[in-house]
Amino acid sequence: MHAVISQEGSNNRAKIDQAGAYNFAYIDQSGSANDASITQGAYGNTAMIIQKGSGNKANITQYGTQKTAVVVQRQSQMAIRVIQR
Repeated sequence: MHAVISQEGSNNRAKIDQAGAYNFAYIDQSGSANDASITQGAYGNTAMIIQKGSGNKANITQYGTQKTAVVVQRQSQMAIRVIQR
């Protein structure tokens, strides 16, 4: 399992929860008041969230195996939830 969180700016929140094996999670935030979370179970999953701007919210949940999800938010006040089973 590999998890990376990179933050620039103020009041950003990021959380990564991993179970299983061979999972990769990456969160990159710049700006302010962004909120991102990644939850991974099983094995072989890849998830990335990139937030540029302010007030963005993103959540990726992966319960299955060998799933890939990428979220890029380049504006402000955007929200998305991705669930993969």
